[in-house]
Amino acid sequence: MSSTIGIILPTWDNPQYLFPCVQSILMNATMEDFLHIYIVNNGSPQHMEPYKDNPYVTVLQQDKNLGWEGGLKAGLAASKEPYVVFMNDDTFVPYSQRLWLNRMLGYFSYPDCGAVGPTSNVVMGKQQLFYPSREPSIRTKFLIGVCVLLRRDILDAVGGVDDSLPGGDDLDLSIRLRKAGKHLICDRETFIY
Repeated sequence: MSSTIGIILPTWDNPQYLFPCVQSILMNATMEDFLHIYIVNNGSPQHMEPYKDNPYVTVLQQDKNLGWEGGLKAGLAASKEPYVVFMNDDTFVPYSQRLWLNRMLGYFSYPDCGAVGPTSNVVMGKQQLFYPSREPSIRTKFLIGVCVLLRRDILDAVGGVDDSLPGGDDLDLSIRLRKAGKHLICDRETFIY
């Protein structure tokens, strides 16, 4: 069965956070997700041993540190899924969020949806867990790249990931998506630690 969602996790010598991150994704995936994880390893190959026999994980070992944006580009080049998640390697999906991908994916039934991000404890703006809103979702001007779901064809249409920037790639991508007439959605019912 082919995957629907490719989760791209750039990492650099961070096994103490990466392993629980990957385990939390796999433990909180449902059959409807059809996901595959792409670990873009910018660091030591020895940290990738736990993933070598996992059919849901592909390790993309790099010869040098490509950084965050370069890691995303490497993951995009290797993956073929129609939806992609850019995710930090120190995130964690709590068990209470078992339907996180299903919920976020549902927003793409609206043709103007460009990207969806969850709430979190270490982000700014409307994605901050304590942002004062009772709405299940809100449109926002920016999505923080700690965890963001995108449709690949929309991402390609706005120019993909720009690795020439000295940071702020998530803000740049948010601007490009909005200029293309796409909405950025903060899913207030989904929480990623």
